[in-house]
Amino acid sequence: MEIYLLEYLVAFYHTGTVEAASKEMNVTAPTISRGLKKLESSLGIELFSREPKKISLNQTGVFAAQKAEQLLKQLKLYQDEVLGFYRAHDELRVTETAWGISRLLEDYPEEIALSPLPVSEEQAQKLLLTREAAMAVTTAEYSSPELESVFLGRDRLEIKVTKYNQLYEKSSVSFSDLAGQEFVLRKQLGVWTGIIESNAPKAMLIYQDTQEGLNELIRYSNFPIFSSRVNDLFSKNDGGKRKALPITDDSAQIELYATYLKANRRKLQELIRYLSKRLAAN
Repeated sequence: MEIYLLEYLVAFYHTGTVEAASKEMNVTAPTISRGLKKLESSLGIELFSREPKKISLNQTGVFAAQKAEQLLKQLKLYQDEVLGFYRAHDELRVTETAWGISRLLEDYPEEIALSPLPVSEEQAQKLLLTREAAMAVTTAEYSSPELESVFLGRDRLEIKVTKYNQLYEKSSVSFSDLAGQEFVLRKQLGVWTGIIESNAPKAMLIYQDTQEGLNELIRYSNFPIFSSRVNDLFSKNDGGKRKALPITDDSAQIELYATYLKANRRKLQELIRYLSKRLAAN
């Protein structure tokens, strides 16, 4: 039995007419009608009550449509899991919940696919469980029947200012010192975004959608910027004209973990050791 016949049945079940089902499936109405008749023929039973200029699902048809919908969802899950397994075993895919940490793996001797943007903790778990990622750098520690975490190290938020900024002579700052300051920063920073917005509500944040746009502002302006102890990706192309000032508040520090499926523990040992050493060196 062809899968598309079940898709036609489910579309009809939700829309109620052949015409509406054809629009949802992006095929012609006669194609839907032929498909539904072919499905009945394959099953050897009638699924529809037919009247002049009108057809509707009978009791068996409603049951068949509901079961078909369940089957299609299971098929989609099957496809996703097989694809995820392939990706996890043929290519090491690494995601992160704090922007920039996984970039420390760019020089890793094996080929790695790095997530272009940070994800939420919930999304990281899903990517691991569906095997769409082999490892996630998280800020939460996990221990479950399927997932486990290994502590990697810590990172701390910093700001960088030019000599024209009133904070330049300081050796460190607190979040309260940032009130009234105008910062340029990336729009997607993962967990860092929430930390900055929650702890520096009186700072003015000018978000940039792209790293390229941020780089231009950093290169040609004196705006203060955010960075971190571990990486300088928030402030790429600074050109050395800004001084780094660590933020001393406890809330400016995060713990970092390598989180993965327990089944992949042995496969990821060397990668985790490498990342841990890189974190310690920064």
